[in-house]
Amino acid sequence: RALRLHYEAACNAPQNPSVLANFAGALQDAALALRDDRKSGAVNREAISALLAVCAQVLLDRALTIDAVHPIALNNLAAFHTAIAPQRDRAQMLLSRAMDVAPSHPTIVAGYASALLEHPLDLVGAQSLFKLADELDPQDTTMLCNYGLLLKSAMGDFDSAEAKLERAIMVSPNNALLHSNLAVLYQNSKRDMHKQAEEHFKQALVINPDWVPAICNLALLNHEVHEDAGEAGNLYRRALALEPDHANTLCNFGHLHVDVLSDHAGAEALFKRALDVDPGHIPSLYCYSHLLAMSPHDGGPTPARQELAEELLLRAVHAEPSVMVTEELKQLEDILSTGGLGSLAMG
Repeated sequence: RALRLHYEAACNAPQNPSVLANFAGALQDAALALRDDRKSGAVNREAISALLAVCAQVLLDRALTIDAVHPIALNNLAAFHTAIAPQRDRAQMLLSRAMDVAPSHPTIVAGYASALLEHPLDLVGAQSLFKLADELDPQDTTMLCNYGLLLKSAMGDFDSAEAKLERAIMVSPNNALLHSNLAVLYQNSKRDMHKQAEEHFKQALVINPDWVPAICNLALLNHEVHEDAGEAGNLYRRALALEPDHANTLCNFGHLHVDVLSDHAGAEALFKRALDVDPGHIPSLYCYSHLLAMSPHDGGPTPARQELAEELLLRAVHAEPSVMVTEELKQLEDILSTGGLGSLAMG
């Protein structure tokens, strides 16, 4: 019904860039929702999602032909190049232009702040813009979620991050993503907050039983905190039944195979699948490199496996240059022992 209303508005005002930009935004939301709906028939779901995305891009191009500096059209096209057809540099350029035109529009300010969290990183600029966006619209749940991520991950301010996510949940209590992200915050806290993490993961799954990131991270919690490999394995299999190509789940399930099941062949198959899905998946590059470098009972790793381990590690460091790795392969065991894999599935 909402799409129909946007369509009728566009038919009545085909030269109005605001109407076109809003219709495009609705189409983008529908395309993303359909793309992520695992219950739909795979072929139809992906084809219709792609068609909606193309229609959105056509509308945005048309809106910007009418008004080259229309802020909402610029913002929505940036969102298109962030979530649908990733071109990070172009998205940042579009958001920068939108900011020049509408420097006090809360959605645009929050979007540009989020873009500054990408490479090249600008933490000071992002924090300043998130602060402004929070003042402009303190109930924007996406802004609160991303602001919380910045406060915890980059600034180490757990209490403020928790407050932002709790406020977002107060605004939208039935949002599975918000519960899942707050749970990840608790899961990765240095404080003993695993109980709170489990509660919010389970709440996310009450809202959306098929929310794969929550299933994956709840599995990791069962593995590393409760030391319940059986339940962890069941949850990983449940996640993969819903989304067979979920790289985070494949990697974390591989970690379980190494850490508890001592099934190195099974782990290697899972790490390979994760890297087939996403060749730049940093945790899988690290974990697979660590596995290859481990010494089997009949001696050390073969030269070929050692060479591959080093290649994978270099790819991981290249993909995330901010990670300083010393003593190369020796560091990987520390990475596995931190439980940091829980941060993978942020939705």
